[in-house]
Amino acid sequence: MRKRVNKLIALFLTVSLSTTSLVYAEDVAEISDVEVTTEESAEASSEAADEEVNITAVENSVTAQFCNADSLVYDTDLSLTAAETAAVLSQTADELNELTADEDYVSNEAVFTTDSEETANEVAAEYGAELESYSDGVAVLKFDKNVADVFSEAGESLSSNVLLHPNYISNFDDSASEIVIEPEELDFSSMPKATTASSVSASHSDPYLSKQWFLDAISVNDAWSVTKGSGAKVAILDTGCDVSHEDLAANIAETWSVVKNSTDVTDSIGHGTHCAGTVAAALDNSKGGAGVAPESKLYIIQIASGESITFSNIIKGINKAAEWDVDVASMSFGGYNYSSSAAALMQNAINNLYNNGTVVVAAAGNEHVGYYSYPASLGNVISVASAGYGMYASHTIEGHTYSPSDPELAYYSNYGDTVDIIAPGGSATGNGYSYVDNLSTVPSSYNSVSSGFVSTGYAYMAGTSMACPVAAGVAALIYSANSDLISKNTAASSGAVEEKLLASSDGKTYSNVTYNTSVDTGCLNALTAVTGSASSSPIMIKRKDGTILGDNTYVFIEKGTSEKLRLVDASGKKLSSSETKGGSWESSDSSNFSIKNGKVKVSKNATAGEPVTVKFTCNGKTVRINFMAINKVKKIVYRKSSKKLGKNYSTSATVNSSIDLSSLS
Repeated sequence: MRKRVNKLIALFLTVSLSTTSLVYAEDVAEISDVEVTTEESAEASSEAADEEVNITAVENSVTAQFCNADSLVYDTDLSLTAAETAAVLSQTADELNELTADEDYVSNEAVFTTDSEETANEVAAEYGAELESYSDGVAVLKFDKNVADVFSEAGESLSSNVLLHPNYISNFDDSASEIVIEPEELDFSSMPKATTASSVSASHSDPYLSKQWFLDAISVNDAWSVTKGSGAKVAILDTGCDVSHEDLAANIAETWSVVKNSTDVTDSIGHGTHCAGTVAAALDNSKGGAGVAPESKLYIIQIASGESITFSNIIKGINKAAEWDVDVASMSFGGYNYSSSAAALMQNAINNLYNNGTVVVAAAGNEHVGYYSYPASLGNVISVASAGYGMYASHTIEGHTYSPSDPELAYYSNYGDTVDIIAPGGSATGNGYSYVDNLSTVPSSYNSVSSGFVSTGYAYMAGTSMACPVAAGVAALIYSANSDLISKNTAASSGAVEEKLLASSDGKTYSNVTYNTSVDTGCLNALTAVTGSASSSPIMIKRKDGTILGDNTYVFIEKGTSEKLRLVDASGKKLSSSETKGGSWESSDSSNFSIKNGKVKVSKNATAGEPVTVKFTCNGKTVRINFMAINKVKKIVYRKSSKKLGKNYSTSATVNSSIDLSSLS
């Protein structure tokens, strides 16, 4: 006979079960890790249910959907248990205790992602917090204590299985407030000239082109004979923009501030306006200078109004860029000390961009260190280091003379194995910015005399923040020169553009003698990027759902499952056996994540929420995938009453968890 309410029913199915029965909404059920071979009609199932109660797992939720090109994965989708969530929070609390509150993270705020404000409020109630804001899929909770304490105490009484993240603080390192040089101090008559490419100033009417050495340094004028960026859409995630600027207004397509939830993106410090002008300041309008891709369109996303950016606003900005379906996203900011779960959350948002055809470009950072900076160090992101003026012309710094044959890595530039390419970003030497740095637009309201700018609306800045939009502009040129890629909106198109950009490298090693740092990726070249063919494709991994993953990508995978990882090039084409000959697979936790011939097997005992790196190395190339284990989710079918002529309902539940079906509609 059928067992009724108020009894905990341990229900197990086996693969040999020949019929599928229903669970009644009055029952409490435990979800087992099972497979079902057949399913009978609803009427036959209800008859079987009169005699015996079974739980039905009619289909698996496919983990690969967590990186699906069509949707984001929200924290509310991760299916961690409350105990596993508490364990991850406890580990994060330990990490926060090593950081400085309100300098490295907002002391009383936590972040998670979900698809509705209703769910956000429910999670806030579970944590005893106030929902401070919800927009663009991101919820911010406010607590009455430090979140390090909240996370540390979570293991004692946590009832929620939704993972929270600290609201980390990142920075723009190259703000306009740092510019102190006065216009009359600049002597442009002594500015050295290089002749390796046709000069932009000799061919166009814009008066400040002669001061934009970084354009000549990467052969932009020659690239413009092929394309000027028409048709390409570039998102600038930054401090906003002066949308009425004489050199920018014609190329502004959309604006949105995730800070204000409005279209007002007024730029109070100039950083975003400078980056926007580097990409798409207008050409041949007899005003100012020009951007690398002067006919591309700008999509301005304000993620901060000052020099600091919160983690929550970064994720909102990335989601907005995905909503606008841009071709390139330029991110001139960075942060350190992210937890693994926060890095995975940002990676997921970036994957959503990349898999829909968006090339993501980020500044490597300005601390002249080899540390990981986010988002630059994540997979599917082009990390850009900065070359100084000495890559273009003779430039002596502290007794060493740099030149095109001995090119200068800017002293401030980060380096290391996460850097993908170099672009000119300025030297930042002397008592302020000067002709050895990058000239671009700044808000027109800035006064040239009191603020020390070249003239109203134009100024020099230096940093990887300036190198990043140079690379973003080149990516826009590549898209424009290959218009068929724009229409595809897939990882294959973003991968193809990335491949062309990286293949444009001059192959040189850039160094800084003073700091004994170097980067051997070479510097990009706009002409080569739009006309040349890619000579060396990076190794990438293709999952069973078709998602293409670049190096150092974070993805989710269910416990107790296995998956074949296929090695492909940036366009998604499977690599031949000759291309992978001699390669080897390796796992950082072989006991829980075994890997053989590309097939990864995940133990049921793997720790949820902790990344395990699986990598493939061949011929000096490496691709690393950071897997985050999560629990299996199965779908169950239930009936609200025992009547044979009832209606079937379904819901998802985590394997090895208990659910009260009476609470379901």
